Amino acid sequence: MDQIKEICNIILNQNLKVCIDTRSNEIINSIFFGIKGVNYNGSEYWKEAIKKGAKYVVIENHKESKKNKNVFCVENTTITLQRVAKLYRTYFDIPVIGITGSNGKTSSKNLISTVLSCKYNICTTLGNYNNHIGVPLSVLNITKKTEIAVIEMGANHVGEIKKLCEIAQPNYGVITNIGKAHIGSFGGLQNIIKAKSELYDYLKKNNGTIFVNKKDLTLKKQIGKYKKYIYYNYSKSENCNIKNYFQYNINTFISIDFNKISVDTRIFGSYNKINIMLAVEIARYFSIQNSKILKSLENHSLSENRSEFIQSKNNQIILDAYNANPTSMNIAIQNFLKIKNKSKILVLGDMHELGKDEVEYHQEIISNLKKKEITEIYLIGKIFQLTKNRIKTVKFKNTQDAEFFFKENIIKNSLILIKGSRKMNLEKLVKFF
Repeated sequence: MDQIKEICNIILNQNLKVCIDTRSNEIINSIFFGIKGVNYNGSEYWKEAIKKGAKYVVIENHKESKKNKNVFCVENTTITLQRVAKLYRTYFDIPVIGITGSNGKTSSKNLISTVLSCKYNICTTLGNYNNHIGVPLSVLNITKKTEIAVIEMGANHVGEIKKLCEIAQPNYGVITNIGKAHIGSFGGLQNIIKAKSELYDYLKKNNGTIFVNKKDLTLKKQIGKYKKYIYYNYSKSENCNIKNYFQYNINTFISIDFNKISVDTRIFGSYNKINIMLAVEIARYFSIQNSKILKSLENHSLSENRSEFIQSKNNQIILDAYNANPTSMNIAIQNFLKIKNKSKILVLGDMHELGKDEVEYHQEIISNLKKKEITEIYLIGKIFQLTKNRIKTVKFKNTQDAEFFFKENIIKNSLILIKGSRKMNLEKLVKFF
């Protein structure tokens, strides 16, 4: 424990960054943790870390390193990182907002961070650093200047969110939704509900505040008799007595009407309406003026392959290829179908981690499509290969085969939705559209 405390104090008092990759620019003036993975051992790079600018290194027991006063030798660097982050978190008496859910975690995290940064110094999860290594790193990014932290938590098995909560110790939290993401790893929908609800369980136990989608019956049920919660996603009729009500309109992008002032955002997709409403509710809870909320939403745009809108030379592209599951793919397609355009093209890649029913989930996606709604449908991946289609589709075994095809068959003047799991690397197709 003395070693854990010493590392915490070094990070805090010397204002050090925490780094796990010697190739990163973050290595300069950092404390390097030599994390051990399946195919690598970061502890082997401790000399390189110091050479590149790390002040200290934390590595798994290494005989040659024991004489170096800037080296901490431990039995397990991952567990040490988690323990350091857990203790480090106790040094800060600030609001920490935990976010989990099957879909929309990162988009919600980014929106919440954007609106809160109007008034506060925010520390937020970088990218999708939301697992057993990413969450500790996010916590260790908190500094003496941080006023609010927004921490994203992901999971693919029961018990993981509980462990992440023990590290990040959120006093506020939200589950965006519960769907079929990683259903194969979880072993069924009930286990997903149980796993995501671990955030609620932690907040209940520690008298935290929960933000709840009022129209999500599953989440409302998980609240139970707990009283410290705040609803968002009201309808206009329910919200008519609340001053300064926001009205949302959705064309290609979401626009917001507020006190006869219309603000056009660069946020795409009707499904992001709920994410916006969550961010607005949290911003209001933390006393941010409505005018500042509007301004921040006007300037916010989605990126990182998540509902990202791209205007190419020949087409308009909706790139939503960071991840996919049956719930998110159905929602993305339904939103796509509502957009008015003469030529609509679907490019869908396999959805992974769905377990024994993976073909059935893919079949369901295709069976719900109607030819009159879509100009062309392209399916990519081994699982989509196994589906039976009553409407015309073009199938590819992998993304590389699709690249060869689209290089030779140019598409123009179309609206294109690209949706699939991360491992499919569908973003590689954008340059051909």
